[in-house]
Amino acid sequence: MVLVFLGWAWRDSVGRWAYVGAGPVLAQSQASGVTIWLPPGRSGWECGSVDASSMPRIGTEGYARYPDLFKLRFGRPDVLRGLTKEEWAAFRKTGMLDGREPDPVLGLLYFRAGTGLGGFRMVFIPYWCVMLAAAGVWAGLIYWRYRRMKGNVEIVQGV
Repeated sequence: MVLVFLGWAWRDSVGRWAYVGAGPVLAQSQASGVTIWLPPGRSGWECGSVDASSMPRIGTEGYARYPDLFKLRFGRPDVLRGLTKEEWAAFRKTGMLDGREPDPVLGLLYFRAGTGLGGFRMVFIPYWCVMLAAAGVWAGLIYWRYRRMKGNVEIVQGV
């Protein structure tokens, strides 16, 4: 059931941007992944969902620049940091970080976070990583249960 839910969330993240925030932490499901970030000065509780197809119309820069955000895709995990003013100006001009083009999600997040220069930290985790972790935990629990049951059978047989 968990893997089915994660599969649905992965597919849903292509067309919707869902978010929940508590205290200083904000978690978002968008563009085939989960983003957890600590924006500066954030507090309180909020949650919501936005239709991603309306993003270019409401002026969220980056969605028009990165059309891959609207496709079901495999992203790469990454950790983002606040950019200096010079790094942000260069990124805004070239669309590249350290001489390489970032994953489209990271590009969008850097565009969006450009006003909070140097003050944010983000982690982007693609849904395939989340599903792999959930399957690994589930398989580990099944193996652990199997070993416990096998140990109980040996104890009973030894008596």
